Amino acid sequence: MIRPILKMGAQSLMLPSQSVTAFNTPALAELLRDMEDTMIAADGAGLAAPQIGVNLQVVIFGSKELNPRYPDAPIIPRTVLINPVLTPLDDLKEEGWEGCKSVPRLHAKSTASMRAWCSMKSIICTACFTRCGSPICVS
Repeated sequence: MIRPILKMGAQSLMLPSQSVTAFNTPALAELLRDMEDTMIAADGAGLAAPQIGVNLQVVIFGSKELNPRYPDAPIIPRTVLINPVLTPLDDLKEEGWEGCKSVPRLHAKSTASMRAWCSMKSIICTACFTRCGSPICVS
């Protein structure tokens, strides 16, 4: 189901997101389907759950084909990250233009780490989670 994307100023976008604690559930599967449907309908490159009013640490990005909004960007496979914590691996940075569906018609130049480790919120494990709760590493 395509959900409305909240815009800058929506009170719920100001709240800290909560960790996902139940994996491989019908509710999480429905959220991920809705996020993908919404992102595709909006011609987006990525979407976070809070952008559709769900205050959880879930993000989806990537596609099977080039995004016309970012013609110079490489194709990135569809990826779901749950409870991610990103830590730069080195000082290499990349500058590029970014947009956000919650801030329409505005693009800004931003600088980001070129390589990062994705970890869950734990000292023992160093991975974020797939939709089924399996730990993964993204670099």
